[in-house]
Amino acid sequence: MPNQLPEQLTAYKNAAPRRARLLDLAGAVLRVLEAAQPAPVAAPLETAAAAAPQETGVPLLAGLAVAAPAFRAVLARLLEVFQHYDLLPPLPPDLAAELLDLPPGAWLQEEGPVAALGRAHRLSAGLLLFIGQQALSPFYQQAAAPHAPRWAQGRWLQPACPACGGPPTLALISPETGQRRLHCRLCNVTWPAPDRQACVFCGAAAAQTTYYFLEDDPARRADLCQACGRYLRTIVLAQLPHPLSLPLEEFVLVDLDTLMAQRV
Repeated sequence: MPNQLPEQLTAYKNAAPRRARLLDLAGAVLRVLEAAQPAPVAAPLETAAAAAPQETGVPLLAGLAVAAPAFRAVLARLLEVFQHYDLLPPLPPDLAAELLDLPPGAWLQEEGPVAALGRAHRLSAGLLLFIGQQALSPFYQQAAAPHAPRWAQGRWLQPACPACGGPPTLALISPETGQRRLHCRLCNVTWPAPDRQACVFCGAAAAQTTYYFLEDDPARRADLCQACGRYLRTIVLAQLPHPLSLPLEEFVLVDLDTLMAQRV
């Protein structure tokens, strides 16, 4: 990534100049993550989760222990980056200390202490969780990387990441086969979807899916399930005007989140 990032940023900006500042933010975040050197973490592989068939739904990294001091160092730097880009206001010292003192696992809880602090201080809980999960990503990706072949062609029937158990953050549609693959931002794991068209979250048939596109972007869409009300951000690779960068897509796809917040 370090050698590819400038080229990727240029390609993404040329394709959509209106996203230039967002992509500058993405570049700043990715440089912080690249500089992070997490201490080796031991994935709890010598457990039933390692020996069980993949389709049983036991995430491989369940119970992963992330070193709190190393995580806090990355989180503190990312909070500064988001404040620099005016997406976070200057944080009072006591609030910054509270956030940094939370255990790493708290940043994976949608309705946990991070969300409570966000509401109490009129900050976006979603944004805080996004920042915290970006800070966690080097640790989870380090632990998951050696086991990537486990999911490349494997059968996984659960609506969650086979590594960490979190929800998929986006889907990729292959230009050659039309196969849908799911991706986890936290672990950087990609795996085949159990069905090409059915809702990933509840299994409802494709007939119950509504597709939302941005007016100027045919490559990216939100697949909204009318049955369960959840949506999956999807990239049609054949329509993408430049090589794919999954880390940058996590920022670009915020446009879809904004669109869906207005419609759902």
